Amino acid sequence: MSVTPSMTRQHFEAIAATIKAAKPRTQSPEIYAWSEWCDVVSKFVEMCQTSNSRFDEKRFLEACGYPV
Repeated sequence: MSVTPSMTRQHFEAIAATIKAAKPRTQSPEIYAWSEWCDVVSKFVEMCQTSNSRFDEKRFLEACGYPV
């Protein structure tokens, strides 16, 4: 039986840092880049939640620079 390791805090921190670095300079909802960035963040949250039951969404969003 093979066990798939779940993602760890270090993985989540690295992902959040990368997402934060790609954050658009403006947070205006009318700006396409901001909307797309928010969609990407949401998709990563979903993936991380399924990867680790102890995933802390609020902490992750804050680390990404997402307005919570």
